[in-house]
Amino acid sequence: MKKLLLPIIAGAMITTASPVMNPQAEAATYSMTSAVSPALTTSDISAMKKGTYAFKGVRLGTTFGSVQKLWGVSGSENVYRDADGTMVDWWYGKHDDITLSGYHSKRSASVSGTKVSTIDFTYDTKLPQLTSTLSKALGKPTYSETTEPGWISREYGRYISMELVKENNKWYVFELTYGKHD
Repeated sequence: MKKLLLPIIAGAMITTASPVMNPQAEAATYSMTSAVSPALTTSDISAMKKGTYAFKGVRLGTTFGSVQKLWGVSGSENVYRDADGTMVDWWYGKHDDITLSGYHSKRSASVSGTKVSTIDFTYDTKLPQLTSTLSKALGKPTYSETTEPGWISREYGRYISMELVKENNKWYVFELTYGKHD
């Protein structure tokens, strides 16, 4: 009997001693208090165009409850409920550069169960230039409008919209929104 129990006890000890992924530990991995909007790469743009992009574990459709486990509590938030449903905005980052927005059709929906529908990156402190490499990755805009002199609003396919600003005869990305727009 002792010979039979010894492997079972040893197996239980190995199982319980192995590392377990702790959501709180993962939140420390993605400390968002000093985060800034990411550099734009062609692979990120390609994933956004396909609707498969994820930023630090968060993708479209992630619940706000999961976001909180990954990123911690937002720096500021807005929850708005009316007859149309529940709208949620959470801001993260050093200058609130990263905004997650979501919508649920039920007014009584929990915030934690509401899903992220857009991820918005604002580049107001360090504007990335719209280089020829990024322009090529984005392709031709499906919508473009000059909103005021030196500012252009553009959409690229179903998932990417941008606000561009012109400085010293070069175009820079002021804001990039990743999410479905119809």
